Amino acid sequence: MTITEIARLAGVSVSTVSKIVNRKDDSISAETRERVLAIVKEYNYRPYANAASPTGRSGIIGVLTQERLGMLVQGIVSKATKLGYATAIRTYTDSEDARRQLSSLLELRIDGVIVDGACGYPDLIKALESATVPHLFFNTKEDRADANLDYELLGFRTTQELALRGHERIACMLGTGARVHGFFEGYRRCLFESGIPFDDELVFESSAGLPIEKVASHSFSGIVVSHFYDALRLYSAATELHYGVPFDFSIVSLRDDERQAPFPPISAIEIPRLSYGSHLADLLISVIEKTEPPTPFETAARLSSAASVDVPYTSRARHIVVVGSINTDNYLTLDVLPHPGATATTSSSQTFPGGKCLNEAIGVARLGHEAVAIGRVGDDADADHILRSLADDGVDTTGIARTQDKRTGQAFIFVPKDGESTITIMTGANDILSAQDVRACERAFAHASHCLVNTEVPLDAVRETLLLARKHGLLTIMKPSAVNTLPDDLMGKIDIMVPNEAELDALSPHDKSIDTKMRTLVEKGVGAIVVTLGAQGCKVLSHDTSKRIPAADLTAVDSTGAGDAFIAALASYLIRGYDLEQSARIATYAAGLSVTRQGASAALVDRPTLETYVHAVEPGLL
Repeated sequence: MTITEIARLAGVSVSTVSKIVNRKDDSISAETRERVLAIVKEYNYRPYANAASPTGRSGIIGVLTQERLGMLVQGIVSKATKLGYATAIRTYTDSEDARRQLSSLLELRIDGVIVDGACGYPDLIKALESATVPHLFFNTKEDRADANLDYELLGFRTTQELALRGHERIACMLGTGARVHGFFEGYRRCLFESGIPFDDELVFESSAGLPIEKVASHSFSGIVVSHFYDALRLYSAATELHYGVPFDFSIVSLRDDERQAPFPPISAIEIPRLSYGSHLADLLISVIEKTEPPTPFETAARLSSAASVDVPYTSRARHIVVVGSINTDNYLTLDVLPHPGATATTSSSQTFPGGKCLNEAIGVARLGHEAVAIGRVGDDADADHILRSLADDGVDTTGIARTQDKRTGQAFIFVPKDGESTITIMTGANDILSAQDVRACERAFAHASHCLVNTEVPLDAVRETLLLARKHGLLTIMKPSAVNTLPDDLMGKIDIMVPNEAELDALSPHDKSIDTKMRTLVEKGVGAIVVTLGAQGCKVLSHDTSKRIPAADLTAVDSTGAGDAFIAALASYLIRGYDLEQSARIATYAAGLSVTRQGASAALVDRPTLETYVHAVEPGLL
């Protein structure tokens, strides 16, 4: 393609084309310039390739940066290619290297250059102005910068994610580089606009170390971090010391958009470097071609996820700690249960996550409360399934430990037509739960209100649970399953015991009536007894209450999880301020709804379903 052919296609003179490609086009209209340049780019016309003036356009833009393959560079290259330009990229290590790399770009007779302002900024400006090459700088604090990301906005939005959640002690950790100044100013502006006092004791430089000791002293409830790598370091150091994120403190960080799906999941405001690079190319080429510049770049500031942010622990609704057995429930549905000398057959079997710890924790979560589960699982696929199930219901599983060379506990559940199941348990990893395991989770007790514990784990773990609950002022609810006796010294540490009739008989075998058995346990120090009686409802006995509560009028399909549903609801409504009798009435309905479906955890009721049913059958209860 010759200059004459370009002129013919554009409908102008050869002289006009020559002026435009040689940047001597001040007297030519913008419309004509744009038409000619469009044809020049479409046909890849290069004047110097045909011995034209060496000052003609090369169709190349330069990029001088510290990163060669990042998303910003990809954005520049993609937009430049779309607009008909090739891209020459040079990287540098220091200011002197930046000057050398710029010289190599100028030797290519580039049409313009995009420069990372972190290099030798003033010297490069002089060199570019002397060469009369269109240029723009980014990533610099200097006023001369042509197009910067709005790091002040990013810092503001990062801090705002915590301020909007009620945090009033917000720390700031700063790395190095051009983003830091703007990020810090955004942090301070957000504090000011949110009415939060600035405290320079809560500003940390990452080079000086991580502020772990400030976590221990609760100096802050949330922290914003300018660099994602530092946020990862802080998260890792905190979890090694058994701090929970966001339970003990929240983290929000900036993150370059090339860091996809990071693990662990840290909430981040993404730096839109791909679209920003595209904007830089668009802006430079508009200068080169003397066209209207693109609209100013708007820095997006969206939170990637809420994985590491929560309200401050001091204002969070107090949660429930659940300690006990975790199993895989294996169901066999039979016409009749097997008996000695006979064989029972079935064509129906199902498997569900189960165990009293799991069921009660999920039950609590579905009724609208935070739950922390403490227990042990094996080193097997059943454990994977169990942990996923708990996570799906929002249960905190940091207190659940895997056990090498042990199988996850197994429950074998036989369900006849009348729904009254029979259960056999292979304890597996549940047998390994120790007092030390529970003690390692003491932080979960520190901010909790209630503790649910069952006795399908070793007594030492149960004892430690009750001791920690008493130390931190938690109300304790015990399910005395699979035991024939409990030491008298533990009785005074149990606020509410919830046995079924068989369990009550085992704990008080010498008394004849249910009422006498209940009174015996209260006399030994238990605060209150609620005995679940299946289709007969339940009985409540405390120092000031004695009440019989009828069961819900519902058809039983599987009674396996009724007791767990009852306890989860009992605790949930005690937290909401209902008294023991009212909570037991609501819990009776929760248990009744749970037996209408098969599977203990699968049948646990959620709050809207339960309260809709209660409003329908006993309107004045809620």
